[in-house]
Amino acid sequence: MPLVHYPLMNKANYSKSRAFGLPVFGLLFLLAFSSSSFAQNAIPDGASSASVAASAGSPVDREIAKAEALFKSGQDALSENRDAEARTAFDATLDVFVRSSSGLTADPKFQAAYHGFVDRIWTAEVAAGPNRAAVPTPPLVRRPTVEGPTADEQVQGKAEGILADMGAKIEDAKPTEEARQTNQAVLGSEAIDLPIEMNDQVLGAIDLYSGRFNKWFAQALSRGLPQLPRIREILAQAGLPQDLAYVPIVESAFNPIALSSAKAKGLWQFMPATGKQYGLKQDFFVDERSDMEKATVAAAQYLKNLYALFGDWNLALAGYNAGEGNVQRAIRRAQTNDFWALAKTKSFRAETKNYVPLIHAAIVIAKSPESYGIDVLPAELASSETVRVAGSYPIATVARCANTEAAEIKRLNPELRRGMTPASAFDLDVPHGSGEQVSACLASEKAMNFTRHVVRKRDTLSLIATMFGVSASEIARANGLAPKARLKPGTELAIPRSNASPKGAVMMKASTNPGTNGPSYKIRRGDTLSSVAARFSTSVSALMSLNNLRSHQLSIGQVVRVSGTFQSASRANE
Repeated sequence: MPLVHYPLMNKANYSKSRAFGLPVFGLLFLLAFSSSSFAQNAIPDGASSASVAASAGSPVDREIAKAEALFKSGQDALSENRDAEARTAFDATLDVFVRSSSGLTADPKFQAAYHGFVDRIWTAEVAAGPNRAAVPTPPLVRRPTVEGPTADEQVQGKAEGILADMGAKIEDAKPTEEARQTNQAVLGSEAIDLPIEMNDQVLGAIDLYSGRFNKWFAQALSRGLPQLPRIREILAQAGLPQDLAYVPIVESAFNPIALSSAKAKGLWQFMPATGKQYGLKQDFFVDERSDMEKATVAAAQYLKNLYALFGDWNLALAGYNAGEGNVQRAIRRAQTNDFWALAKTKSFRAETKNYVPLIHAAIVIAKSPESYGIDVLPAELASSETVRVAGSYPIATVARCANTEAAEIKRLNPELRRGMTPASAFDLDVPHGSGEQVSACLASEKAMNFTRHVVRKRDTLSLIATMFGVSASEIARANGLAPKARLKPGTELAIPRSNASPKGAVMMKASTNPGTNGPSYKIRRGDTLSSVAARFSTSVSALMSLNNLRSHQLSIGQVVRVSGTFQSASRANE
């Protein structure tokens, strides 16, 4: 399954086979603190750090002032493109509240301040733009501050403990008989084509959605409403219950670019391997997990296969969350194929126990949001048309041709991973009525000629620009980056080609193939066949063939011949 890169739960890389949807992570994280009865009011937008600090006399005021200072440092870091520092500061801001004593968390002022900072952090990161904030999700989640398997292992136990506590909260929900009858009446008045179990867990989830997380649910449903008709149509064509269209509320809050810490992505939060298994292309240019149409078709097929395997929608949904293998093992251990019975055992992780009732509750409320006091304001449906583009053109150029903003082109084509269209033919969505204009305009533009560069430690846009003889702004534009963006080692960049030879490029006769001529490259620490192939716009198989290599192993100082299409390599002799 799928998940969002912003998980509040913080930092753990959950199930390798399936990752739990981020908005759910954020939702469940806050559930852990529901006993504090957090208020729904936020700090007024106009409140400044100075005004807060001025009244910092009580312990509550001092903690709020501390959070305000941390938030301000995060804002400053974000404005200066120091994203990692901004994430750390924003995490620390919320930790002020999360780690405080119960005496403080019971204070209404403290509760209101917490919600205010959650909203302000979300607003700041969304304003930074889609290429800066990994996931512009609702204000219930925040970014993890640690990365890598070691850090994930260190926090795994803590995160699982929180999830277990939250699982108990839903399991132990004790709705009143009046609430049960009221919800049953709503359920009976709506046409629902998926079997809904109105048990205590589902009623508890309904209470949470409609109460403490009313605003979150309204935002998620509002974002998804324009897409629901097409999603329902795709599900119907696959012969599936159309109300499965509400699963993305739980998965991604209907955010097409949602990215989890476990690398699950898109509306349906496909893991990379599962996405490829169901035909979703993921390459240098595009990630079709973020394509609503294609990802929904893939999700429909996956859900159809899960239902064929289990013959029960609750188990199929559990399989979508936890992986079918985990569900099969749970059934064998517990000797029952009843999801609700399995949820009372230790056969499922806490997030899977919660996942199914959260979906049931989401469907019930989405059918009649007004019955639950949820105000829905549907997001505007972008009117677009599709043009076939053959060749790489900067998104900024496409936007100019369409008389619109680059952000609009990105919004219409969330599957694009770069600041340009793919080198091969691509169906590009542009604002309605601009198709012919864009096609004619691009016909007069020269398609980009580029090579690929794998970012190394200490690389900067300026350094790479100097090496390749192009401007840093050209590289930034081609990759949809801010001009002063910090680069993460291992990231692949598209480098616009120039007629000038890159500085630091070294041409040498290949020592591994005596008697042959052509450009060569000396292997450095950290190089792999894949990284060398990417650097020279060739393939691993081509390099192996060209150099008569029988394995993927390389040694430092080894000289290999490379493709003659691009006659030099960056920093080849460092």
